[in-house]
Amino acid sequence: MKGRTLSERTMDLFFGLFQSNRQKTAAKPFRRRLGVESLEVRELLSVSLSDLPQPEYSAPIAADLAVLAVAATPAQTKLAAPKKVSKDIDATLTTLTIRWAPPTTTVGITDYQVTLRDAKTKAIIATETVVQSAPLTCKFENLHPSTKYEILVTSIGDPGATDSSKATLTRSATTAKFSVPSIKADKPSLTSTNVVITNNDKVLPFVDGKTVKTYTIQYALKTTAINWTAAPSVVIPAGTTAANAAKGTVNWTINGLQPGTNYVFRVTATYVEGTQTMTSTSKDVSFKTAALPAPTLSKVAFTLVGGEFGLFATVKQPNSALFQTGSVTYSLYFSTSSAKATGLLPDSQPIGTDKIGTAATFNMQPVTLKAIADLLGDSSPGNPALLGLSSINLQVVATYTSGSVTAEIISKVLKVALPKWYVPT
Repeated sequence: MKGRTLSERTMDLFFGLFQSNRQKTAAKPFRRRLGVESLEVRELLSVSLSDLPQPEYSAPIAADLAVLAVAATPAQTKLAAPKKVSKDIDATLTTLTIRWAPPTTTVGITDYQVTLRDAKTKAIIATETVVQSAPLTCKFENLHPSTKYEILVTSIGDPGATDSSKATLTRSATTAKFSVPSIKADKPSLTSTNVVITNNDKVLPFVDGKTVKTYTIQYALKTTAINWTAAPSVVIPAGTTAANAAKGTVNWTINGLQPGTNYVFRVTATYVEGTQTMTSTSKDVSFKTAALPAPTLSKVAFTLVGGEFGLFATVKQPNSALFQTGSVTYSLYFSTSSAKATGLLPDSQPIGTDKIGTAATFNMQPVTLKAIADLLGDSSPGNPALLGLSSINLQVVATYTSGSVTAEIISKVLKVALPKWYVPT
């Protein structure tokens, strides 16, 4: 066949197929003689049957060519599976990123098909293609927190020429859990408390350009049944949480609380990433604001006040430094009742002028006994209303005001004996 033109050589080959068909012999010996990898076979498979000089033999020869084409197809290259690498999975609340290494033999591999599916149902969620020459990594987004997935990385080559049936690396991966923040009330004062929030999501940034984490503080009086829907709340801006990201904590102050009162509070963390919005609420934490320190009447002195018998009351205010955030007004009350009571005694009446201040010890304005007698309903010169009284009871009321908060604390009763030179005989 050497030296002949292509058409002559091709005609000889077709003649051989024709002879095989005419003699009703199989084409196998003919294919064996030519060899499936030979140039002649490739020529036969590339020539149009319409060019044959004997069109009536096209159909039987076409059948032989079909058998020949199957025999001439080279064996498929079996692709190797990708290799697992250390620390190959990165997980956030809503993303999974996988990395892998190429197999030792990359013959026939053009790219990798990466499939994400539900670990339980095996339902396919997403499929991505990564070319062989690119960084061998793939990221899936908009997933659900605390969810188990499977990631399949399959070596892919030219269709028909490669076999990927055993070329898959399968890895299990779970998205990060949206952790509950830890909270505590730090050193409550009379009307406020500092709230410390600790971020427990080690893999979760506060702000990374597209993700934002905010906190909402809710607080209420501590009761058996708390209506959190109606409870006051404070939203901490995202910028504040970002500023504290390095420390992993956020500090915030709740104001406007009542002194000496039991409260309960909780914090809800909200995280937004892509189309996902997630919330997680802490446990309820109780705290009690600092109590107003009760003033005491340390002593009472009797003297003449403008020609009238009168008294001076000295007041001591322990822990007066607590009052630096507000103002305190002190009022002196007296009563002739012998009853015991919580708070002011029955029939108590204010006497004298209120005193404003935060000093630890101070004297109230002097009060005449006649003024006390007047309050008892008798203003005669001899103060007959006091006849038969050997003592009176005194109390002081401290009224604390800070912003919108007003609270009172009442001293214990001080029983004051009237001076003998005043008590009638």
